[in-house]
Amino acid sequence: MLASNIFYRETKTPRKNNTMAKKQTHYFYTVKALMINLLFTVVVCIVGILIYQFTQIETLSSPPATITLVAATVFSIIAGFSILIAFTRFQDFKSVIAQETACLGDLLDLIIYIQGQDFLKQKIISKVKEYGVSVANDEWKNMDSGQPNINTSIKLKSLMDSINDLDLANNKNQIIFESFIDRITSLTTSRANRIKKAKEQFPQLLTITLYVVSINFIVSIFFLLIPIPNLFLELMFLSIVVFISSLIIQLVQDMGNPYRPGVWSVSKDDYEKIKTSIIN
Repeated sequence: MLASNIFYRETKTPRKNNTMAKKQTHYFYTVKALMINLLFTVVVCIVGILIYQFTQIETLSSPPATITLVAATVFSIIAGFSILIAFTRFQDFKSVIAQETACLGDLLDLIIYIQGQDFLKQKIISKVKEYGVSVANDEWKNMDSGQPNINTSIKLKSLMDSINDLDLANNKNQIIFESFIDRITSLTTSRANRIKKAKEQFPQLLTITLYVVSINFIVSIFFLLIPIPNLFLELMFLSIVVFISSLIIQLVQDMGNPYRPGVWSVSKDDYEKIKTSIIN
């Protein structure tokens, strides 16, 4: 992609502050997710201790290892399948955003080749910036609704209208106009695909199945470890299994809804760059 210093500038201080804010937000959600997983692990361990204290479960014999092996196999298959689907959704959503922001960049690059009409150049730059701001501030926060934001739609139409002011009496501008139309069409398609991808929720039945097989796997491990005379050692193994299971569920939830805040998510940084790097 071509670039020009005429239309871009470095915004070092704002971008640095914005990057720090993004890192702090990402750190917050990372710590929050880990704390939830740890809390869940502690709760399971406490329940295990209470079961040992108030029942005679230690007198029971552990189930055959085959049962635990089957539970572990089922859990591995469901977890792997869930991660694969979630990762595919994550990559598709990320690809659509890359296409949309690339179209915005192409529009800015095409401005360089407009013959004369400096006022129109600045107008198109302004419209591109307004569209990026609208996506980042208005449309992104309600992405899961699957409905286009009215304000963003207005900004897109305004951008289209600004292209129509191009002086087609110049032969070079005629060629540029066709390129503008092609990029606008791609931008509209990319936006529609982004909204469509966001509306497609992660399969609810698969989520429930993942929870069920996780609980079944944890319970199987719990009973398998009954013969171990050291309660601390048993709880340590159980804690590891519970913590890993909860991390897998957290990973699937994050990648399955990539536009929402989380440890693994797609940010709106590319749209933020559009609004902070263009000269007013």
